[in-house]
Amino acid sequence: MTDYIPTVEYTSRDYTAIKNDLLALIPNFAPNWTSRDSSDFGVVLLELFSYLGDLINYQIDRAANESFITTATQRDTVIKLANIFGYSPNEVTPAKGVVTFTSGNTAGAVIPAGTTVYSSGASPVSYTTDVDVTLSSTVGNNVTVNVTQGLSVTNEPVGVSDGTANQQFALAHTGAMPGGYSSSLVLLTVNGIIYSRVSSATILDYATNDLVYFVKTAGDGTTYVVFGDGVSGVIPPNGGQILVTYKYSDVPGSVGNIPVGSITSFNTANITGVSATVTNTSVFSGGSDVETTDSIRKNAPLALRTLNRAVSLSDYESLALTQSGIAKAKAIATSFSSVSLFLAGPDGAAVSAATCLAIKTFLASRIPPGTTVTVSSFTKSYPYLTVSVNVDPQYSASAIQAQVQTALAKLFNYSTASFGQAIPEGTIFSTCLAIYGVNSITISDIEKLSESPAASGIYTQSTVTGPTATTSTSVTTAVTVTDSNGVWAGSKVVTPTNLAGATIYAVADSTTIQIAPTSTAVTIPTGTTITVTGNLGTTAGIRDLAFSYNEVPIYESSYITVNTTGGS
Repeated sequence: MTDYIPTVEYTSRDYTAIKNDLLALIPNFAPNWTSRDSSDFGVVLLELFSYLGDLINYQIDRAANESFITTATQRDTVIKLANIFGYSPNEVTPAKGVVTFTSGNTAGAVIPAGTTVYSSGASPVSYTTDVDVTLSSTVGNNVTVNVTQGLSVTNEPVGVSDGTANQQFALAHTGAMPGGYSSSLVLLTVNGIIYSRVSSATILDYATNDLVYFVKTAGDGTTYVVFGDGVSGVIPPNGGQILVTYKYSDVPGSVGNIPVGSITSFNTANITGVSATVTNTSVFSGGSDVETTDSIRKNAPLALRTLNRAVSLSDYESLALTQSGIAKAKAIATSFSSVSLFLAGPDGAAVSAATCLAIKTFLASRIPPGTTVTVSSFTKSYPYLTVSVNVDPQYSASAIQAQVQTALAKLFNYSTASFGQAIPEGTIFSTCLAIYGVNSITISDIEKLSESPAASGIYTQSTVTGPTATTSTSVTTAVTVTDSNGVWAGSKVVTPTNLAGATIYAVADSTTIQIAPTSTAVTIPTGTTITVTGNLGTTAGIRDLAFSYNEVPIYESSYITVNTTGGS
């Protein structure tokens, strides 16, 4: 018995398996120990060792999982692994917009850059003006100014250089909004000398004396400015005082994308003699949240595959994804010497012309000689659906309606969407029918719209306005039309009502409706009602959603209608 050598069971890693293995060994080492009762002191000791083994194996497994980007669960670990790949996760991008100040007195006043304006509601969002503006001395006159989400911090002392390589300094405020690497939202000086911001992936391209730094955000939301090592990027001089100007916000960037009329007040603490009101007459846009952990897992390995050069089309896409502010990329080419690259930002945000230029500059030294690259933002495309769901009697109709809406939102979610994506009608059917309680569905309309729901609408009626218009056999007359919101946008086909001889109407642009020639002259009186019958998006009658190579589907709840019948 004493010469028995037990077989190590490597799959026994949890409490129960370890305990059973230990109990099975007892006859080989202590045959007289026959009690297996849980009150037996020896069994108690075995259970304690089993518990300890379970804990040790758990920690070993966690440590192993955190060593690989595909299995790591801690955001901070995923970000550090992405940095090894040379990938810079997308940072928070602030929303931007235009506000209008209306003068309320005859004194006039200067509203300086950095003045804070606020949105209404229980959780107001703060924005600051980009430049100085002067109120008119005439009561009721307006002046407009661009604003950017976040509060400004000017020349914050973040630390003093100790002359070592790869120094990093934390910003005092979490929620910093540095935006893309080409953004001016972070301004850094060392002893009064301005340093240029670059991406973490490109700092290796800089020389010993280049005054550069990059920005990174840790898993806990703390933002750091990081300097070079004296080989790639200069080391700040010993004793140099580092000052940083930046913006920060208590709410995510996407929350800053507010509708018209949301701005209602501004801070007058440092402005004397001002009597004015403020509002926004257009929607704010461009705000996006920090890149999700799942997205980092997907995009970071792509940075390693390119080896910092672009040969195949996928190389162009992968290199673009290494740059901050880029969430999706699609490269196409009709010849080996001409490549078109389309970019999409986080949360469906458009990519600015400045960022497109920066990406083009970044690629210039990484593409084959004689190759030209055109870089532009993507085209948004909005799925439009009307789904009728028949609910089983034992299920709540309202609950099933909510579940279907949620399932469709997940189907069209931007994080999983891709350029040129095809979504067959059958996929929509299977998505809905997979929900318990859905008996059958009918899709009465399935289209894609090229306009934002904020800029266009789905209208059932519009009214002809302006002078009376007459058609003839040789002239197509344009008649201005508006809807109740003052907007007619998108491609629509309408059917006339009470208009003898007029058989076809087609919207030619955003403000006019073209009346097709008929055999008889037709007069359209002012105030005549016409009814929109469909074709709100692309070709009427399509049954699949097929997006072009430069399009990415964007989900908007206002374009997905779910009706229910049956149920309880």
